[in-house]
Amino acid sequence: GRWGVGGAGARALGKTNAPRGSNALKRLATRPSWKGRIRIAGLHGLAELGDKRAFETGYKIAIEKALATTVRTAARMIVGGLGKGDSRAYPLIFEQFKVALDPGNERGIINSVEAIIRIADPRGQEVFDMLRAKYKNDADALRNITQSENQFKAALKP
Repeated sequence: GRWGVGGAGARALGKTNAPRGSNALKRLATRPSWKGRIRIAGLHGLAELGDKRAFETGYKIAIEKALATTVRTAARMIVGGLGKGDSRAYPLIFEQFKVALDPGNERGIINSVEAIIRIADPRGQEVFDMLRAKYKNDADALRNITQSENQFKAALKP
């Protein structure tokens, strides 16, 4: 329906990198709607835009416990994508990681690890240590963990 078109439109606006797009997407990201769909579309657009100024909007939405999980998850994409250099980003993504790790939510773990690599906060080493402990008997998983950890270590270098 029209929500899908709105989401596609917001992502397309994000891909334009137009400065005015950022303001329009921030308005969408903060607008209440059924199941948070307009908010999610705006957040996806902001994540696509990659404008560092969107971090604050994403962070505030990500920590707002009254909002739907789907909305907060979309906001964490912004935090994970734009949070490098902001000390608040890592703890938020680390919490998401722990929630995904316990039941073995593969998609959640992968999303968290990718964000940890982008944020490049040295505290992220604990993520790889926890993954090694959980998957110590899974050679394929350990190979993937090592590959991601190497990307993380490379991202830490100035």
